[in-house]
Amino acid sequence: MENYFHQEIVVFEDDALIIEFPLEVVAFNNVYNVSSIDNAWFGISSTPGGSYILQIASYNWDRGILGGNASNFITQTITNGTPGNYDESPSSVSPPGGVGALLLLQINSNGDINPNVFEFSEGGNGYQAGDVLTFDSSLFGSDQDLKVTLDSSVFPTIPDPGSSRIKIVAPQGANGPATVKVQILNDDFQASSGPLVTGNKYYWELIVGEYKSYTISNFNSQTQVSAAGTLIVSGSMFSNAGLRPS
Repeated sequence: MENYFHQEIVVFEDDALIIEFPLEVVAFNNVYNVSSIDNAWFGISSTPGGSYILQIASYNWDRGILGGNASNFITQTITNGTPGNYDESPSSVSPPGGVGALLLLQINSNGDINPNVFEFSEGGNGYQAGDVLTFDSSLFGSDQDLKVTLDSSVFPTIPDPGSSRIKIVAPQGANGPATVKVQILNDDFQASSGPLVTGNKYYWELIVGEYKSYTISNFNSQTQVSAAGTLIVSGSMFSNAGLRPS
Protein backbone atom coordinates (compact mmCIF):
# COMPACT_ATOMS: atom_id res chain seq x y z
CA MET A 1 0.00 0.00 0.00
CA GLU A 2 1.03 3.57 -0.45
CA ASN A 3 1.01 5.85 2.60
CA TYR A 4 -1.11 9.01 2.72
CA PHE A 5 0.23 11.53 5.21
CA HIS A 6 -0.30 15.19 6.18
CA GLN A 7 -4.04 15.10 5.52
CA GLU A 8 -6.05 17.85 7.19
CA ILE A 9 -9.64 17.09 8.15
CA VAL A 10 -11.88 19.97 9.25
CA VAL A 11 -15.31 19.07 10.64
CA PHE A 12 -18.20 20.85 12.36
CA GLU A 13 -19.30 19.28 15.63
CA ASP A 14 -22.78 18.87 14.12
CA ASP A 15 -21.38 16.70 11.33
CA ALA A 16 -21.97 13.02 10.77
CA LEU A 17 -19.72 12.00 7.93
CA ILE A 18 -17.77 9.17 6.32
CA ILE A 19 -14.10 9.70 5.45
CA GLU A 20 -12.67 7.40 2.79
CA PHE A 21 -8.98 6.52 2.49
CA PRO A 22 -7.91 4.82 -0.78
CA LEU A 23 -5.11 2.30 -0.28
CA GLU A 24 -2.92 1.73 -3.30
CA VAL A 25 -1.60 -1.82 -3.65
CA VAL A 26 2.06 -1.76 -4.70
CA ALA A 27 2.87 -5.48 -5.07
CA PHE A 28 0.68 -8.54 -5.44
CA ASN A 29 0.78 -10.76 -2.32
CA ASN A 30 2.95 -8.22 -0.50
CA VAL A 31 2.52 -8.67 3.27
CA TYR A 32 1.18 -5.12 3.52
CA ASN A 33 -1.62 -5.59 1.00
CA VAL A 34 -5.05 -5.65 2.63
CA SER A 35 -8.43 -7.24 2.12
CA SER A 36 -11.77 -6.89 3.87
CA ILE A 37 -10.83 -9.57 6.44
CA ASP A 38 -7.86 -7.54 7.67
CA ASN A 39 -7.87 -4.95 10.44
CA ALA A 40 -8.21 -1.18 10.64
CA TRP A 41 -7.59 1.12 13.63
CA PHE A 42 -8.11 4.91 13.88
CA GLY A 43 -6.50 6.71 16.81
CA ILE A 44 -6.07 10.32 17.91
CA SER A 45 -3.56 12.26 19.99
CA SER A 46 -3.66 15.80 21.36
CA THR A 47 0.02 16.28 20.54
CA PRO A 48 2.03 15.48 17.39
CA GLY A 49 3.94 12.24 17.85
CA GLY A 50 2.12 11.52 21.12
CA SER A 51 0.41 8.30 22.17
CA TYR A 52 -2.42 7.68 19.72
CA ILE A 53 -5.47 6.57 21.66
CA LEU A 54 -8.01 4.26 20.05
CA GLN A 55 -11.05 6.06 18.66
CA ILE A 56 -12.52 3.42 16.34
CA ALA A 57 -11.37 -0.11 15.43
CA SER A 58 -12.75 -2.79 13.16
CA TYR A 59 -14.59 -5.60 14.93
CA ASN A 60 -11.93 -8.19 14.11
CA TRP A 61 -9.16 -6.23 15.84
CA ASP A 62 -8.09 -8.63 18.55
CA ARG A 63 -7.92 -7.83 22.25
CA GLY A 64 -4.33 -7.04 23.14
CA ILE A 65 -3.44 -5.64 26.58
CA LEU A 66 -2.87 -1.89 26.67
CA GLY A 67 0.45 -0.42 27.74
CA GLY A 68 0.71 1.87 30.76
CA ASN A 69 1.05 1.18 34.47
CA ALA A 70 -0.69 -2.07 35.47
CA SER A 71 0.31 -2.33 39.13
CA ASN A 72 -3.34 -2.03 40.20
CA PHE A 73 -3.98 -5.47 38.70
CA ILE A 74 -1.55 -7.36 40.96
CA THR A 75 -3.55 -9.93 42.92
CA GLN A 76 -0.56 -11.80 44.38
CA THR A 77 2.72 -9.97 44.70
CA ILE A 78 6.37 -11.01 44.86
CA THR A 79 8.10 -11.58 48.22
CA ASN A 80 11.88 -11.54 48.69
CA GLY A 81 12.58 -11.26 44.97
CA THR A 82 16.00 -10.69 43.42
CA PRO A 83 16.49 -6.95 42.71
CA GLY A 84 16.66 -6.00 39.03
CA ASN A 85 14.67 -5.28 35.87
CA TYR A 86 12.61 -8.02 34.20
CA ASP A 87 10.63 -8.40 30.96
CA GLU A 88 8.84 -11.73 31.20
CA SER A 89 6.08 -13.78 29.58
CA PRO A 90 3.39 -15.36 31.79
CA SER A 91 4.18 -18.90 32.93
CA SER A 92 0.48 -19.73 32.64
CA VAL A 93 -2.85 -18.07 31.83
CA SER A 94 -6.18 -19.14 33.36
CA PRO A 95 -8.37 -19.77 31.50
CA PRO A 96 -6.06 -20.55 28.57
CA GLY A 97 -6.29 -18.52 25.35
CA GLY A 98 -4.18 -15.38 25.56
CA VAL A 99 -0.64 -15.42 24.15
CA GLY A 100 2.24 -13.05 23.51
CA ALA A 101 2.15 -10.67 26.48
CA LEU A 102 5.40 -9.42 28.03
CA LEU A 103 5.42 -7.83 31.49
CA LEU A 104 8.08 -5.23 32.29
CA LEU A 105 8.74 -4.81 36.02
CA GLN A 106 11.39 -3.77 38.50
CA ILE A 107 12.18 -5.36 41.88
CA ASN A 108 13.57 -2.98 44.50
CA SER A 109 16.55 -3.62 46.76
CA ASN A 110 14.18 -4.84 49.48
CA GLY A 111 12.83 -7.58 47.18
CA ASP A 112 9.47 -5.91 46.49
CA ILE A 113 7.95 -4.71 43.19
CA ASN A 114 8.43 -1.04 42.31
CA PRO A 115 4.83 -0.01 41.50
CA ASN A 116 6.09 2.76 39.21
CA VAL A 117 7.79 0.28 36.85
CA PHE A 118 5.12 -2.28 36.08
CA GLU A 119 3.51 -2.43 32.63
CA PHE A 120 2.96 -4.69 29.64
CA SER A 121 5.67 -3.95 27.10
CA GLU A 122 3.86 -6.20 24.61
CA GLY A 123 0.08 -6.62 24.63
CA GLY A 124 -0.16 -10.03 22.97
CA ASN A 125 -3.62 -11.10 21.82
CA GLY A 126 -6.54 -13.32 22.76
CA TYR A 127 -6.72 -12.18 26.41
CA GLN A 128 -10.02 -11.40 28.13
CA ALA A 129 -11.22 -9.65 31.27
CA GLY A 130 -10.95 -12.04 34.21
CA ASP A 131 -7.83 -13.82 32.95
CA VAL A 132 -5.25 -14.58 35.64
CA LEU A 133 -1.66 -14.34 34.42
CA THR A 134 0.77 -16.24 36.65
CA PHE A 135 4.53 -15.56 36.59
CA ASP A 136 6.50 -18.33 38.29
CA SER A 137 8.53 -17.38 41.36
CA SER A 138 11.66 -18.84 39.73
CA LEU A 139 11.64 -16.00 37.18
CA PHE A 140 12.42 -13.51 39.95
CA GLY A 141 14.14 -15.64 42.60
CA SER A 142 11.08 -14.97 44.72
CA ASP A 143 9.35 -16.83 47.55
CA GLN A 144 6.01 -16.89 45.70
CA ASP A 145 4.52 -16.51 42.24
CA LEU A 146 3.33 -13.18 40.85
CA LYS A 147 -0.30 -13.09 39.73
CA VAL A 148 -1.97 -10.39 37.66
CA THR A 149 -5.75 -10.43 37.09
CA LEU A 150 -6.97 -8.50 34.06
CA ASP A 151 -10.17 -6.49 33.85
CA SER A 152 -11.87 -4.63 31.00
CA SER A 153 -9.93 -1.39 31.56
CA VAL A 154 -6.66 -2.93 30.31
CA PHE A 155 -8.10 -3.55 26.83
CA PRO A 156 -8.89 -1.18 23.97
CA THR A 157 -12.59 -0.61 23.42
CA ILE A 158 -13.78 -2.89 20.62
CA PRO A 159 -16.99 -1.85 18.86
CA ASP A 160 -19.96 -4.14 18.32
CA PRO A 161 -19.45 -5.98 14.99
CA GLY A 162 -22.98 -5.03 14.01
CA SER A 163 -22.28 -1.32 14.33
CA SER A 164 -18.65 -1.03 13.32
CA ARG A 165 -17.79 2.49 12.14
CA ILE A 166 -14.62 1.53 10.34
CA LYS A 167 -14.24 -1.07 7.62
CA ILE A 168 -12.05 -2.10 4.71
CA VAL A 169 -13.79 -2.37 1.34
CA ALA A 170 -11.74 -4.59 -1.00
CA PRO A 171 -13.98 -6.30 -3.56
CA GLN A 172 -11.03 -7.97 -5.32
CA GLY A 173 -9.29 -9.16 -2.17
CA ALA A 174 -5.63 -8.46 -1.47
CA ASN A 175 -5.02 -7.72 -5.16
CA GLY A 176 -6.74 -4.35 -4.65
CA PRO A 177 -8.08 -1.79 -4.96
CA ALA A 178 -8.99 -1.20 -1.30
CA THR A 179 -10.64 1.65 0.60
CA VAL A 180 -10.93 2.24 4.34
CA LYS A 181 -14.15 3.98 5.39
CA VAL A 182 -14.27 5.76 8.77
CA GLN A 183 -17.59 7.09 10.09
CA ILE A 184 -17.64 10.05 12.50
CA LEU A 185 -20.91 10.74 14.34
CA ASN A 186 -22.41 13.59 16.39
CA ASP A 187 -21.74 11.58 19.56
CA ASP A 188 -17.99 11.89 18.98
CA PHE A 189 -18.06 15.63 19.68
CA GLN A 190 -18.06 17.76 22.81
CA ALA A 191 -21.62 18.97 22.18
CA SER A 192 -22.78 15.37 22.75
CA SER A 193 -20.39 14.70 25.64
CA GLY A 194 -17.92 13.00 23.30
CA PRO A 195 -14.12 13.15 23.49
CA LEU A 196 -13.45 15.60 20.62
CA VAL A 197 -13.48 19.15 21.97
CA THR A 198 -14.61 22.05 19.79
CA GLY A 199 -11.75 24.31 18.72
CA ASN A 200 -9.03 21.73 19.33
CA LYS A 201 -6.59 20.36 16.80
CA TYR A 202 -6.01 16.61 17.01
CA TYR A 203 -3.41 14.39 15.38
CA TRP A 204 -4.60 11.06 13.99
CA GLU A 205 -3.24 7.86 12.50
CA LEU A 206 -4.92 5.14 10.49
CA ILE A 207 -3.35 1.70 11.08
CA VAL A 208 -4.14 -1.08 8.62
CA GLY A 209 -2.90 -4.63 8.21
CA GLU A 210 -2.82 -8.10 9.69
CA TYR A 211 -3.08 -7.88 13.46
CA LYS A 212 -0.64 -9.85 15.61
CA SER A 213 0.14 -7.88 18.75
CA TYR A 214 -0.83 -4.54 20.23
CA THR A 215 0.14 -2.04 22.90
CA ILE A 216 -1.08 1.52 23.24
CA SER A 217 1.62 2.88 20.93
CA ASN A 218 3.23 -0.10 19.20
CA PHE A 219 2.17 -2.44 16.39
CA ASN A 220 4.19 -5.26 14.93
CA SER A 221 5.61 -5.36 11.40
CA GLN A 222 2.47 -6.76 9.80
CA THR A 223 0.56 -3.54 10.30
CA GLN A 224 1.50 -0.07 9.10
CA VAL A 225 0.46 3.55 9.35
CA SER A 226 -1.48 4.01 6.09
CA ALA A 227 -2.61 7.61 6.59
CA ALA A 228 -2.01 10.38 9.11
CA GLY A 229 -2.79 14.04 9.59
CA THR A 230 -4.71 16.55 11.67
CA LEU A 231 -8.37 16.82 12.67
CA ILE A 232 -9.79 20.23 13.57
CA VAL A 233 -13.22 20.42 15.22
CA SER A 234 -15.16 23.65 14.56
CA GLY A 235 -18.34 24.80 16.23
CA SER A 236 -21.37 25.56 14.07
CA MET A 237 -23.85 28.40 14.39
CA PHE A 238 -26.33 25.89 15.81
CA SER A 239 -24.08 24.57 18.57
CA ASN A 240 -22.67 28.02 19.36
CA ALA A 241 -26.24 29.27 19.86
CA GLY A 242 -27.20 26.25 21.96
CA LEU A 243 -29.65 25.07 19.30
CA ARG A 244 -28.00 21.82 18.31
CA PRO A 245 -30.58 18.97 18.27
CA SER A 246 -29.93 16.30 20.89
